[in-house]
Amino acid sequence: MSALVIAIGNRLRADDGVGHHVADLLDPMPGVTLLRVHQLTPEIAAGMQSAETVIFLDADPGADVPSLDRIAEPAEGGGPFSHSMNPATLVALSARLYGFRGEAWLCRLYARDFSASPEISPEAAAHLQEGARLVQQLLEARCTSRP
Repeated sequence: MSALVIAIGNRLRADDGVGHHVADLLDPMPGVTLLRVHQLTPEIAAGMQSAETVIFLDADPGADVPSLDRIAEPAEGGGPFSHSMNPATLVALSARLYGFRGEAWLCRLYARDFSASPEISPEAAAHLQEGARLVQQLLEARCTSRP
C-alpha cells in the first residue's frame, strides 16, 4: 500500500503551519511519502496518481478539534483551474488527468492565528498530538492491511 501525506501551509504565518507540525510528529512508515507545500498547485496532481491513499494536513479556522474527513470528488462543472486550489479540486484533477483512483482524506487542524510569526499559538499546539494520532491511525490501517 502506498500513501501520500501532503502538509499544507506557511510555517512563517503562525497557525497556518500546523499541518507541517503534525507531519513532524508522524512515525515514518514504509510506503508513506511526505510532501510539504505552502499551497496546493496543479503540479501536485501528477504525484498523486500512484498513491492508494492521500491525506491532506491543513489549518482550518473553523475546526475546534482535529478531524479526518473523506474527500469525495466534486461534481462536474466545478473547475479545478481557479485562483485557489483546494484538496477536493486537486483530487478531481488527479483523477481526470492521471487516473488517480485511491481514497483521499482531509485532516482539518485547529488554527486561529495567521499572523506573521514562526510560532504557532498555544491553543493550536495543544491539538497537534491529536491530529497526528488520527493521521497515524489512518496510515496504519491503510498501509498494514491488505484486501
